[in-house]
Amino acid sequence: MTEEKDTEQYERMAQLYMKEKRYPEAIAVYRQLIRMKPDMDSFVLCMAWALKDNGEVEEAVAQFEKLFKKELARKVFTGFAYDELVRLFRETKQHDRLVDICERAVAVQSKDLALLYTLGDAYLRAGRPEKARKIFQGLLDEEPDSSQYHAALGNALIAAGRFEEAEASYRKAIENDFPGKAGAFLNKMGHACMLAGAFERAESAFRRAVEAFSEEPIFRCDLGDALVMLGRMDEAFRSYGDAVRVNPAFEGTYYHRLGNLLMKENRAPEAVDAFHRAGAADPSNAFYKLALANALNSCGRTGEAEKILETLRNPEGET
Repeated sequence: MTEEKDTEQYERMAQLYMKEKRYPEAIAVYRQLIRMKPDMDSFVLCMAWALKDNGEVEEAVAQFEKLFKKELARKVFTGFAYDELVRLFRETKQHDRLVDICERAVAVQSKDLALLYTLGDAYLRAGRPEKARKIFQGLLDEEPDSSQYHAALGNALIAAGRFEEAEASYRKAIENDFPGKAGAFLNKMGHACMLAGAFERAESAFRRAVEAFSEEPIFRCDLGDALVMLGRMDEAFRSYGDAVRVNPAFEGTYYHRLGNLLMKENRAPEAVDAFHRAGAADPSNAFYKLALANALNSCGRTGEAEKILETLRNPEGET
């Protein structure tokens, strides 16, 4: 009875440390709990979360892996550790490791459509579109009316450069879903084209998404991004301006997003314009000012950049 009370006390302590983001202390307590109750997988899972939040990613992976191996051995696949590993490897873009755990899960649960779908997505992220295509085609053989699977197949076909087939697959996704979803699917197709470097096709898809649902400002921002990649700056700014007209409350956010893309594409002079607009929409936002200063520095306009930085260092000195 005393041991049970001790366990409860330690568990409450660990939960408190986690709530307060005192991860090293939480980890130490969970290690003690695991020594006390070595069969309690929930303690291992919690410790792995604490390790991840503390930046000890590889140690967290090792703990999740221990649980994942147990999950694979059970008749009923719970997948708690599997889900965490999928999320972690996606976040850290460790695509080969992502493929490995997905293949291992499918090897023991070969009829689980959700696991197969995640494997297909892993192949796509890892740059293996043909393997992804086969997975998604197999899923469609099981559920031929699934819009999700048609769209996923379309993404694999785009990654493989088979654009006309991808268009046909996306058409089926639209046909099989609820009315009014065309814009969302066309926008998704545009993103797949962007990832494939097919910017003209992305522009076409984004324009059709805007036509299908003109009240979604993000579709217009996405169109602007494609236009940036095509080097058509004036049109890109107009598209972002259209997004602002649809949703004026997010003007600063939209232009800050545009500025970040322009900086990434080594277009600092245009980024200065975008960050100026973001700052004009929200003059108190320090992130917008810092971004503008960075863009000005990249243009060699160091004096202007220093004035902005000085206002950030001494905000009370602003006139």
